[in-house]
Amino acid sequence: MPELVAGQLAWLQQTVMRSIGRAMGEGGEPIGVSRAVLAKLDAAADLLTDVVLNYATKDTS
Repeated sequence: MPELVAGQLAWLQQTVMRSIGRAMGEGGEPIGVSRAVLAKLDAAADLLTDVVLNYATKDTS
């Protein structure tokens, strides 16, 4: 299971970094790029299951 979760998180990180690099390389303004990437990150997070999103979280109660 840890390898599967790591793969999903690596995919998400790669997607975010690629989007930032591409947008900044095309001359995007940092504020606009950050907003666009945040929207993409929110959409990508919707694709992840609760298993991935809650993997290895601590119970703080």
